[in-house]
Amino acid sequence: MISGSGRERGELIRGFYETASGWDESLDYPRVRPETIAALGELGGPAAAAVYAAGIRQAVGRRGVQLTPAGRLRQETGYDLQYSDPRVLETAATLRQRYAR
Repeated sequence: MISGSGRERGELIRGFYETASGWDESLDYPRVRPETIAALGELGGPAAAAVYAAGIRQAVGRRGVQLTPAGRLRQETGYDLQYSDPRVLETAATLRQRYAR
């Protein structure tokens, strides 16, 4: 998280998990503590996504890594950045089954 209030976002996340679990404390789900969450901007880092992204591009560029925009990557190689890893898809399905109403 780059900008905004970490505590407020943490409250939303905690509320999501509590609602999704039906407030059943016996279920195994993340116990979010909003007071421990902060945005980078709140911690003295960049407070805008564009500034953060530029910093990442600059840092990896200094290490000789060349980033390719998704559109050009797809055009040049046919590779799509959609999640297709079966482990990711299985985890997403498990979470939907566990928490969806």
